[in-house]
This record gives sequence, structure tokens and C-alpha cells, in this order.
Amino acid sequence: MKLRKFHIALHLLLVFLFCLSLTAQVTVDTSTKTPEEKAKDAYDEALHAYIMANNETVEAMGNYLISNDTVVLLQSTLNLANSESSSTINSLASTAIGILDAVGADPLDLITDAGALILQGLKGGWDLAMITKKKSNIEKALLKQQARNQELKGKWDSKKEVSDDLLAKADEAFEVWQELKAVVYTFGPADGKKTIFVGERHIAELLVSKRLSNVKWYSKSPHSSSTGKGRLVDDFDYDESSTSKMTAYSFYAYSVGEYVISVRAEMQSTDEVIEDSYTLTVVPTGITYNQYMFMSDETLVVTVQRGNLSRATMYIDGETKTTQSVDSSGKVVLSYSWSDYLQGRTSAIAKVTIYVYSDDDTKGATVHDELVSVAEAYRSQTTVPDRPKSFSLAKTYYRGQIRLTWTQSDSDGGSPITDYQYQYSAYRSSSQSYEAWPEDWESAGTDFTELISGLRRQTKYRVRMRAKNSEGYSVRTGYKTVTTR
Repeated sequence: MKLRKFHIALHLLLVFLFCLSLTAQVTVDTSTKTPEEKAKDAYDEALHAYIMANNETVEAMGNYLISNDTVVLLQSTLNLANSESSSTINSLASTAIGILDAVGADPLDLITDAGALILQGLKGGWDLAMITKKKSNIEKALLKQQARNQELKGKWDSKKEVSDDLLAKADEAFEVWQELKAVVYTFGPADGKKTIFVGERHIAELLVSKRLSNVKWYSKSPHSSSTGKGRLVDDFDYDESSTSKMTAYSFYAYSVGEYVISVRAEMQSTDEVIEDSYTLTVVPTGITYNQYMFMSDETLVVTVQRGNLSRATMYIDGETKTTQSVDSSGKVVLSYSWSDYLQGRTSAIAKVTIYVYSDDDTKGATVHDELVSVAEAYRSQTTVPDRPKSFSLAKTYYRGQIRLTWTQSDSDGGSPITDYQYQYSAYRSSSQSYEAWPEDWESAGTDFTELISGLRRQTKYRVRMRAKNSEGYSVRTGYKTVTTR
């Protein structure tokens, strides 16, 4: 016996020393952890404390519900004794069996002594006479159980309050951990367009997962000879109380070619820095002709669409024909009828010159020349346009949104494309298939980019497109897929 006690004592000593070594090891490991790892440990600890407290809350809730069921059963039994009706005895017995099974072999922890005896009696098969005889005991048991019920409800409420408080602390620890995690960001054009017309306003946007401290914007124009990021165009410090996680830089692109837009952003309460850039392509002013070969009874229509647009003038063979100002949609539409142009000729080549003016006329006009043919015998054959040449999908920083961009059709069929349209449908995991395509098509306009909003979060969607002109609709494209954030 003494030898056995010695072995037990030795075993306990070894266990103690092993645990002590583990504690020392954990202490060393903790001292080498990063702030993010320590915050993660604090969150895990807070979450564990909440889970343990919540388990106790659930247990207290179960005890209260069993007690409450007992109150209901005793009240029903008393009502049965008062009514002297035997129609519900079997139902009461079944409920009593359920309650006794729930509390286990020793129900007295949750049920008063008298109440437990009555439940045992019901389970054992009491008849109406026995229930009526025990009426006084049932009344006493009901009063005791109601008091016990209030006590258990108080314990449940108290434990729930503790678990709710621990949940709030776990949420706070989670926010601290997230703040220390590696920064996540989205950077690029606010409207998704990396190709714009000369003179248009461009907005670069940076969205980050942490609070900003300092942001520097750089711009390198097509004619810049500098190396690196280019010219510093903005340098902004955020106040420590600022919660801003978004920054933007805007400018008017007056040069044709490629701009390089760069950003350097520092975060609050961390040494993390974001450095990124993208290339913006600026193309000549957007001028589209309805066609390039005309009959003498047809009309030339030229549409001018660009940023910072004020007005435009059309010249035919050097002679002024019409001047129009920008309309509410940001376009200038110029038209000219060829009815009096040929003057007895069967055909001719006409030089069309368009002068485009910006809001600031002191900068002068941008001039564009084009040659078109006019014939007495020629009649244009218009058809539906080709479908969009290509398109792409991308999820945005915001949930439930996707960005649709596309390139123009190879041919407009001889009639200007007035709209690009799209359809989308969601993937259903329950059926492992996509929803049916809708009957209607959504209009995307002619700007070659569209933001599709109001979608379900973290859902896979398929999208397809088509083009429209005066003759009708193109063949639709195949579909592409993307999953929302």
C-alpha cells in the first residue's frame, strides 16, 4: 500500500513538472508573437469564455423550461380535479413521463417534492378518483413549483446577461484583431473605366479595410519625361479621430496617351503601407457617324460625346452648317441633310469637319476631319448590329454588386448602336443549377461600363449581352460568371 502511494505521489509530481514546463514554453512563445497574433489569441480567449458562459445559459434555460412545463402540467392536473373529467388523464400521463425522462433519475433538483410525487403518480397510472383525492397536495405543489419557476427564470436571466456581456467583449476583441490584420484594399477608377476620351474627368479611388493616416497621389502624364511615379499631385494627412477608409483623386485628362496613376497610403495604428498604380488610356474625342455612305435623300448625324464638353460645330467642305450645345445627357448631336448637296452630280466625296469646344473656350477647339461619300444611286443597306465584341465581369468592394464592362460591336449594321443590353440569373445551390433567364433585358447604355447592384451576397451569377440599333437586336453573346462579395 505504501509503495502504491509513493507511485501515485511520484506520478503527480511528474505531471506538475510537465505542466510547469508547458507554461514556461507558452510564455516564451507569447513573447515572440506579433500584435496580430496576440489580438487573435485575445479574441479566441474571449470567444471561449462566451461559449462556456453560453453553455451555462442554455443549461439554465433548459432547467427553466422543464420547470415551466411542470407548472403547466400541475395546473392542468388541478383543472382536471376541479372539473372531475377523465378525458385528459392519458395525455397528462404522457406529459409526466416526458418531464421525468427530461430531468433524469433525480427530478427533485428541478421539481418540488410534492410535484415530483404527483408526476410519479401520473406516470404510474393515477385515475380521476386519485387525482381528486390529491387535490390539496396538487395545489400546494403548484404554488411551490411556481416559486421555483421564478427562481430558475432569474438564474437564466442572470446567466444570459453574463453571456451577452462576454459576447460583446468577444466582438470588441474581434474588431481589434481585424484592425491589426493585413490591410485589404480595392484601387482603381471609380467608374471602372481605364479608357476615356480626351477632356473627360477621371476619378481614381482607393478603398481600404483600415483607417487612413496619410495618402499621397502621383500622376504621370503621357508627355512626362520623369521616371518613377511622376508628379506628386496630392498629399493629405487624416486626423487621429478620422474613421475614413476611402480616398479619391480627380483630374481632367487633356492629353491623348497613357497616364500612370499611383497612390501611397499609410494606415493608423499600424506600420502597413499600400503602394499601387494603374494605367489610364486617353483616346481622341468620341465622335461617331451614323454612316459613311449616303444617298442624297439621307441625313448625316454626328454624335459628340466627351468630358468637359460645351458645344460643337459642323462644317461641310469648309462651310459652316450647324452649331449645337451639349444636351442633358452630356452629348452634342449635329445633323445635315444631303438633299441639296450634289447639285446635279451623281456622286461626290464630302469633307466633314467637326470643331469641339470645352467648357473653357479659351483653350480653343479640338478639330476632327472625316470623308464621306454621297451618291444619287446609292442606297444603304442597314441590318442589325454585331453582338458586343467582348465583355468582362468583376465583383466590387461593396457587397451585392458587380461591374460589367464591354467593347463595342465590330459592326453597327449601318445604323448607330443605340443601346447595349444585358441579362443575369443567379446560381441556386439547392438545385445545383441557374435560375431561368428573365424575359426582359436591362439597358446598359453606350458607355461600355455598367454597375449592376441589388444582387444577393456571395452568390454566383451568369451574365450575357446583346446590342441594339434601329433595325433590331444582335445575336446574344455567350454568358460569363462571377461571384458577388
